[in-house]
Amino acid sequence: MDIVLFYLKKVISFFIMPYGFAVTLLLVSIYLLVKKRDKLALLSLSLATVTLLIFSYKYFSNMLLYPVERETFPYTKQKVDDIKYIHILGSGYSDDIKVPISSRLSESGLKRIIEGVIEYKEHNGSKLIVTGYKYPYAKTTYTQTAVELLTKLGIPKSDIISSEQTKDTDDEALFAKKIVKDNRYILVTSASHMKRAYWIMKQHGLHPIPVKTDYHSGDLNSILFFPSPNSLKESHTAMHEYIGMLWQKLKSFIY
Repeated sequence: MDIVLFYLKKVISFFIMPYGFAVTLLLVSIYLLVKKRDKLALLSLSLATVTLLIFSYKYFSNMLLYPVERETFPYTKQKVDDIKYIHILGSGYSDDIKVPISSRLSESGLKRIIEGVIEYKEHNGSKLIVTGYKYPYAKTTYTQTAVELLTKLGIPKSDIISSEQTKDTDDEALFAKKIVKDNRYILVTSASHMKRAYWIMKQHGLHPIPVKTDYHSGDLNSILFFPSPNSLKESHTAMHEYIGMLWQKLKSFIY
């Protein structure tokens, strides 16, 4: 049941994300043109164009992303000295072993690893928890890639606890619970993901101390921006989190 819901969520989310929604409208436009429904085709094409333009506009993407990334939390790492575990949440990766290890992790994954190492070095005697998943048909897993990078950065394997079976944040929380139990620990993830990740961890009875990285939003004084692919990506990131939080609420009714 869990794996079905996991992939169902992926499919549904594609069609309601800005890019997927616009592509769907474009396909509908083509169909309507073939059927000689010109007015409806024009309407669908116009909606697709407006969708792409709005979500590609930096000021709008920032309005979506800023509140998620700048969420505040009740505890900070400075208030806790006895940290024993630092949990780095998984991200995207490539299984192409022909490229350097630093190029096999996504931008967000690389930043999470760097921040995790910084926290590890600031807390003597701590251990890193690394979680992730394997892409279908991939030759390696995210966790293998992350652990390889960590060891190359000088982290002893004895200080790394990893799992390759955590397909989403809920699974990562369940894995972390077995290790950290009721103790406070540092949770490292992208700023956009932290609000949802923190909420999920708390739902599982964990006590994370959020450490955010990989920021993409900022204070914008000007509204004069050209549409750009980067802004569309940032809108996608924000919508992914909003949909993810909605999904968590729906799951609480299902289970």
